[in-house]
Amino acid sequence: NVSSVHNVGDEGRAVDTDRATSRSGRGTSTRAGAVIRSSRLRPAVWGLHLLLPLLGLWLLIAEPGADLRWEQHEAHFALVLTTALIAAGIGVVIAGAARAHHDARIFLVACGFLAVAGFFAVHALTTPMVLIEVSSHGWNASTTVGLLVASFFAVASSFDLAHAARGRWVLDHAAAILAALGLVVTVWLVASLAQIPPFDETVVQDEARGQLGIVAGAAVALFLVATVRYWWLYRRRPAAVLLSVLTAWALLAEAATATAIGRSWQLSWWLWHVLIVLAFAFVAYSAHVQYRREGAAGVLFRGIALDETLNETRAGYQDALEGLVAAMHEREHDERDVTRLTAAVAEQFGLTEAQRAVLEEAALALRRERETTDQLSGLVAVSRSTTVLDDEHTWLQRAELELDRRFRRDRVTIAVLHDGVLTPVGGAPPSGPAAAAVETRAPVERDGEIVWPLLVKDEVAGVVGFERPRGAFDAGDRAMAASVASQLGVQLENTRLYSTIDMLFRRYMAPNVVTRLLADPDQAALGGAVVEVTALFGDLRGFTTYAEHHDPADVVALLNRYYAAIVPRILEEEGTVMSYAGDAVMAVFNAPTRQPDHAQRAARVALAMRDAVQTLTADAPDMPGLGIGINTGPALVGNIGAELRDYTVIGDAVNVASRLEGVAAAGEVLVGATTRERLGGDAVLEAAGSFDLKGKAEPVPAWRLVAVP
Repeated sequence: NVSSVHNVGDEGRAVDTDRATSRSGRGTSTRAGAVIRSSRLRPAVWGLHLLLPLLGLWLLIAEPGADLRWEQHEAHFALVLTTALIAAGIGVVIAGAARAHHDARIFLVACGFLAVAGFFAVHALTTPMVLIEVSSHGWNASTTVGLLVASFFAVASSFDLAHAARGRWVLDHAAAILAALGLVVTVWLVASLAQIPPFDETVVQDEARGQLGIVAGAAVALFLVATVRYWWLYRRRPAAVLLSVLTAWALLAEAATATAIGRSWQLSWWLWHVLIVLAFAFVAYSAHVQYRREGAAGVLFRGIALDETLNETRAGYQDALEGLVAAMHEREHDERDVTRLTAAVAEQFGLTEAQRAVLEEAALALRRERETTDQLSGLVAVSRSTTVLDDEHTWLQRAELELDRRFRRDRVTIAVLHDGVLTPVGGAPPSGPAAAAVETRAPVERDGEIVWPLLVKDEVAGVVGFERPRGAFDAGDRAMAASVASQLGVQLENTRLYSTIDMLFRRYMAPNVVTRLLADPDQAALGGAVVEVTALFGDLRGFTTYAEHHDPADVVALLNRYYAAIVPRILEEEGTVMSYAGDAVMAVFNAPTRQPDHAQRAARVALAMRDAVQTLTADAPDMPGLGIGINTGPALVGNIGAELRDYTVIGDAVNVASRLEGVAAAGEVLVGATTRERLGGDAVLEAAGSFDLKGKAEPVPAWRLVAVP
């Protein structure tokens, strides 16, 4: 469709375009309808051609005056024997295809053709007044009997013999079957020529019509079954040679009918000779056309093969193609070897020049597909390797190694900008195109190298280069290079953000907590949420007195040692350090990430902090000790505030924890009632009494924490 928005000068062209489009659409629709009608008419036309001989036979029988007589013994001998020899040759070729493909169906089709050819040859050699003087049973019945034998082979071949025991039996006894068929034909011929009873009787075909009718009727029925079954096979798997064999079975069924009712040496009698000739001509012509198209005899009758044979052939082609691609990989993608490698595969499978060219293109396409898949997998691996725990240089080195391994035809290098200077990740100095890519903020391709800039927030942060020693870059290579540059830019930005987050939160959260927050930001959503938390407060007892009697430098040193001793204990249990206030620290558990055992975590941290401070002050009796308060309960957690929001925890439970820390003695850990309940019976606690806490109307009971598993 043409857009409805045009300027005045374009309106006429738009109308013409619409008309052309409409005509084109109608033309395409007309052609499609013609193709559909043609596909529907084709079976009807084919069936009509098969019915015409039967119609002619009926007219000849119904109108004896039209059934002209032509008795020519020598011509009959030459025509039938020539046809029989051609049919035998076709049967031998089909048998060779069966042996090459180890296919039971092809072998049975060959036996059917050889049976007709053999008995047709007997019919020629027993022609009266040529090699023998009389018309005998051997001459009259040979073709009809041969058609009956062939019909058995035709029906047997129509079944799926791939996984059946009978299919294996046929292949195992192929030589015996051919020998038996040859023996029967030979015995029939010798007995007919030697006038051995019952072949010594002189008969007229009209006299034997009743007996031949039974034999012919059985042959017709079997050929029709084979024709129908082959038709269904053809509909599922169209093939020219399959259609020719199907047509041959139908024509042989008509020939069997004519042998029973045709009048000797008259047109109705000659008709079945013509039908047999046509049956073999169809197959011969189909094989000739396919040979001209394929250029090889090994594939002529593969169209009638069993599905198992076709699947094995496809698997062989696939293995050969895989091997070809693997060999190309082993040769470091040197496409100069492709012609030699495809020639070897073509010789192995008997492929034509055209097929070899297609194979070469397919190998190149498959190799390209595998390369693309491998390169995309490398991008996925690089993306998955990016975590908050990685520093930028380590990640870039890993990314460069991964990409260089995946891009087998190219040498991949990465460089990043530091103070305006490109610094290589792997040690190789940046090339000339790299500087040009930074200046132009666009990809640069020069001297077998493509360099793409890495953009972070639309600013150049580095470059990624692809250097190819042999061969040129195509559109697919450029698109893949663009994808790599885009992905690396995103990952580089993420890595730097992770590094910033790590520096900001290192003193407050464990790295695993930060990672979970990045995976699920809703856990720290703006506005806050009411969550049960366990709050921990710690404070140095006697710190004010200590500060009054020591130099500020000593006080700072004490605080540094103090925080260095206790903060790692909080982060080990994935607690969040909420604030530092002089010598006091506040931590919370179960926020911002959820921790079902938050009370146990807080208890373990409190005892670890107490022990760490006691170890720190063991050699300095005048140094202050640590008092700790813990309480559990609901609190409002989240980013709270006006324009400058701050992540905080607000609630009575937090206030109680702070008040318990205020009444705890040095080296003492006091916990509230809810915390005691959450710790369960495994924790060792001592009753510490009730305390009048600021802001509480009633005394608050507390317990002294001694040990926790």
